[in-house]
Amino acid sequence: MSTGAERMTTTEAPRLPELAPGEEIVATLDLGYCVVVALLKTYQGRRLLDVRRWLLPERPGGPLKPSRKGISLGPLQWREILPAIVAALPVAPAEDDATDADDADDEEA
Repeated sequence: MSTGAERMTTTEAPRLPELAPGEEIVATLDLGYCVVVALLKTYQGRRLLDVRRWLLPERPGGPLKPSRKGISLGPLQWREILPAIVAALPVAPAEDDATDADDADDEEA
């Protein structure tokens, strides 16, 4: 059985399984330990945008496997939720900002 470190150092890139008719990959983000995929698809006649983590394969060059960590929403739902997500982003501190704030607290003490 291979470890995650061995899988990540392989030169053979993992691949997504073949897409069904009507499915389209909108975006991907490689996090190293998994890949986040935004996939436009149709489920029970409804058009959905599925954003999900895909797990690295057990064998090098094998297909990625979708995880349960994700969300599928219709276009109207995404239009309602995206403004709230975008509005919340500046509020969340970046890792560098949190470290700087901790250093400032130490200096004041």
